[in-house]
Formats: sequence, C-alpha cells, structure tokens
Amino acid sequence: MNNKSDKYIMQILTLLGSGRLPYAPGTWGSLLAMLFFFIPPLIKPYICLVFIIYFWVISVPLINEVEEEYGDDPSFIVIDEAIGIWLMLMAPITYESYFWAGLGFVYFRVFDILKPFPISYFNNRKGGNYVILDDVIASILSIIALYLTYFFI
Repeated sequence: MNNKSDKYIMQILTLLGSGRLPYAPGTWGSLLAMLFFFIPPLIKPYICLVFIIYFWVISVPLINEVEEEYGDDPSFIVIDEAIGIWLMLMAPITYESYFWAGLGFVYFRVFDILKPFPISYFNNRKGGNYVILDDVIASILSIIALYLTYFFI
C-alpha cells in the first residue's frame, strides 16, 4: 500500500482514524459508529442497511489487501466494528431510549472482546469477509441479549 489512495483506504478501514487511537481501538471505532444514533435522519433502519452493505462490499477487498502487509485482522481496522454497531442499531428496541442503545453497545463490545462461539469460529478464519462476519455475529448476539434483557426485567 504505497500509492496516493492509501490514505483514503486507511480512512475507511480505521473509521476516520479512530482505529489508530491508543488502547482499545475497537471500542473507539464502535463509539464513533454509535454517533450515528444521535443523527436522527441517519439512524433509520434502511439507512443503516445501506451503510452496512456499502461498507461491507468496499471493505472486504481493502481488508484483504491490508492483511497482506500487516497480517491477519490488524487491530487498527475498525470498519468491522462500525458495521456491527450499525446492525445492532437496526434493532427496533434501540429506538425506545438511549438506555437500550447504550446497553446494546455494551453487549456488542463484550461479545466482540470475549468472542464466544460462534464468533470465535469466524474470528479464526482468514480474509476480509471473516473479519466482518465475527462482528456481525457479535451484533446479532447483542440484539438477542437486548431482547432477553428487555423481556426478563
């Protein structure tokens, strides 16, 4: 990665540089992605879906290219966390209050950090799709945890 477009590629993959922040880059990237929750026109589910699809499609080949130079799933790549957060924000429960969106964030980060099965299965695979898929699974598990919490409290 040595041409002029590299800085734009890295801006996408690091989510505007948040993945380059020290200590827990995935959390920083997730927090930046959560800001979409505070921009009402952007939080509509179909807008989140467009963001998810767009960034997934363009990120996979970029991640594959970056992995050739930096190794498997470098920590500064946080576009996958953003995709996971945006998927979690599509859950209708997150519209009820900031509490549920915040709790979804916490669940997402816990699942993403601990990587229980089936997240660990995808995390142990190589390639851009798997980098993203482990966060998509973490997002799905966080949505399930949100609804279980909602129904049992």
